[in-house]
Amino acid sequence: AVLVTEPPTPRPTIQGEEGLCACGCTDNATTTPSTSTERRKYLDKRQREVWRTLHLDMKALSTRMRRRTSAEDGRRSAQSVGYAGVIMLALMFGSVLISDVTSLWLNSKRKKKYTPTSKRHCANESHRQV
Repeated sequence: AVLVTEPPTPRPTIQGEEGLCACGCTDNATTTPSTSTERRKYLDKRQREVWRTLHLDMKALSTRMRRRTSAEDGRRSAQSVGYAGVIMLALMFGSVLISDVTSLWLNSKRKKKYTPTSKRHCANESHRQV
């Protein structure tokens, strides 16, 4: 097998205030400004472009999303444990709620039943005794 290689192409050079410098691409040879203030403006503009290109939206990163959501688990045993936990919590809160509602209902019945009759009864007895 015969291996043929071509000689490397020479890199373009830029004449600046500091002298000659080798440039990695031909586009920069024509667009790089010659004075230091122009170069500074060019570099600032280029830096903003690169920053916009590389900037990541922190709210859209997968690590942030995974931190806020739980992982799916399709196993039957995991679902059964989850349903059992929900049922246990519902039974506990339901029993407390039912006991509170029943005690409120019974207390409201007692007040209606005893309050008016006991006042009349006491008033009538004191009136009769005199």
